[in-house]
Amino acid sequence: MGRTVQCARCAHRWFETVAARPPAAPKAVPDVVIRPSTRPPSLPALIEPKSGTAWGKALVGVVVAVVLLAAGIFVFRDEIAAQLPMQWRTILQLAAS
Repeated sequence: MGRTVQCARCAHRWFETVAARPPAAPKAVPDVVIRPSTRPPSLPALIEPKSGTAWGKALVGVVVAVVLLAAGIFVFRDEIAAQLPMQWRTILQLAAS
């Protein structure tokens, strides 16, 4: 029992015999069968993504951007006021007092 094989490099052919394998012993049946759970408890986010998480992240991003913009305006308020036309400066001075 065997077959003819060929070398991939030199194309040499020869007959390779295969030793007869003894019949495989039957596998032992375990006493307890452990079945996987239908849903792994440690990874619920990978199984069922929550709806609205993208909107929540976008809302947080917008809030952070608005807070940073307001902080920048507050820090540079004198420089910004100096660049405004004269009529706006008087309105800002009246609003500040």
